[in-house]
Amino acid sequence: MDVLIDTDVDFDDYLAILYLLAHPDVNVVGISVTGCGAAHLEKGFANLRNLLTVFDERVQGLPVLRGAKAPLRYSNVFPSWVREPANAHYNIRFPSLNPSPPLPGRASDWIATTLKRRSEPLDILLLGGGTNLALAFQQLTVEERRRSIRRIIMMGGNLLPEYVDPGARGNVLDTLGATPYYTNQVAEWNIFIDVKAAQDVIESGIPVELITLNACNDVPITAPLVDQLRRIDTLPAKLICDILDHPEIQKGIDSHLHFWDPLAATVLVKPSLVKTQRFSVRIEQALNEEHDTSGKVIIDDDHGSTITIALSADREAVIEEFVTPIKAFR
Repeated sequence: MDVLIDTDVDFDDYLAILYLLAHPDVNVVGISVTGCGAAHLEKGFANLRNLLTVFDERVQGLPVLRGAKAPLRYSNVFPSWVREPANAHYNIRFPSLNPSPPLPGRASDWIATTLKRRSEPLDILLLGGGTNLALAFQQLTVEERRRSIRRIIMMGGNLLPEYVDPGARGNVLDTLGATPYYTNQVAEWNIFIDVKAAQDVIESGIPVELITLNACNDVPITAPLVDQLRRIDTLPAKLICDILDHPEIQKGIDSHLHFWDPLAATVLVKPSLVKTQRFSVRIEQALNEEHDTSGKVIIDDDHGSTITIALSADREAVIEEFVTPIKAFR
């Protein structure tokens, strides 16, 4: 399975990427980094390249590309309490610093060129919003997209209780009150960061599956899960435990942290881990600072694009799928 990953290099991105790189059935053909999300672009780019030293010659030559520094619409950003530890790579002890020179050029250009040259379709995993991919799509016809992309799995969005029961509220204005600048109570962060890019991805003409908060909420990060990972004596497991030991992450274990990006990664490999339903949706674009609903996933049979939405997940099966290649890594 050939996969292209787009990431904002947050803690759960590391978990998802470690899982995929360790998986024997997955061939990661490239990773694009976005600065629209958790880590700032240059920090995230350097951190991800250093992470690859875990896999030494097994990922030698794997392209890692710098992507967008700003969203296509508005200027929403994560709060500093998210960005600072992400920039500091959650104190992960990398095996070494990546000695190879970084690739030049923009991620969106590389993605577009790579897709045009593909003879077989690949899968795309979006872990941090869709800005880089949306920019690449501006250089591709719909036919070129359909020929080169089998499906897009995107961790993002949520369906509110008005559409499904149970529903998932947004996570931008969280219960800790950590982002008081925003009034948005309905959007999920990856969509909220770049609402236009999310809409462009959904209406791209490619099969899209949203791994929503509705499904992610079924897979919380718990202390027993962390203990299970501590008992695994492999380098990816040790790095994952380093991340989960970070003080900011510790605050959320057994409370508000979930398997966001790792769920999307495991579903990429094993779709049966989640229950899904098809909906015609669009992403709310309008911004009203006093009562903001931008980024809301709206079911709209008349003007929406039909995509697949994950509504629930099998927690035990997800954890087993995630742990298996991490445990087998040598």
